[in-house]
Amino acid sequence: MRTTLEAGQQLPRQSTGVTCGAASLVVAERLLEGMPLPAPDDTVEAEDFRGAELTRFGRTNNPWEARALRAPWPMALGTPPWGALAELRGVVRRERGGCPRYVLRQVWRGGAEALAGALEGIAADLPALLYVGQRTMPRHVCVVAADSSGRWVLYDPAAGTVVPADVDALAAGEQRVAGWRQPWLVIAPR
Repeated sequence: MRTTLEAGQQLPRQSTGVTCGAASLVVAERLLEGMPLPAPDDTVEAEDFRGAELTRFGRTNNPWEARALRAPWPMALGTPPWGALAELRGVVRRERGGCPRYVLRQVWRGGAEALAGALEGIAADLPALLYVGQRTMPRHVCVVAADSSGRWVLYDPAAGTVVPADVDALAAGEQRVAGWRQPWLVIAPR
């Protein structure tokens, strides 16, 4: 079983229309922990993935489950960025003693330079979450990490696919993710 994302790889798809962020968090957590990534055709792994995904969604969206006061975020928009950031920081604290530090960066007006700068700290075991959407708001979350050769790849939970990530094409809106073309936010190690 692989512990890195590789172009052409298939992973489980998000189980609902609003759990892209939660599914991305499950994959990001496995990368951070060096755990094997789930195979979509193994029914036990797929069910474990779904359970983990729904647990993450509850923690990131429900202040009582998270045991933290958070700004409101419509459930219909999926995972709030601050909830995803808290989840990643929790994994890093638990697995790596708090290093590296994950931060949230806005990239929607910075073009390829801002996007590349926000992603520069990623590695095979240090993934980033990328929020993409339309011109007015973020609508989808995916994972960007380095593959075993150091090239950037992108896991899209809507399709369950891993594809090469082209920062220039992403920033220009030419590489769409689940149909969305505007990069908004990056949660990445610094």
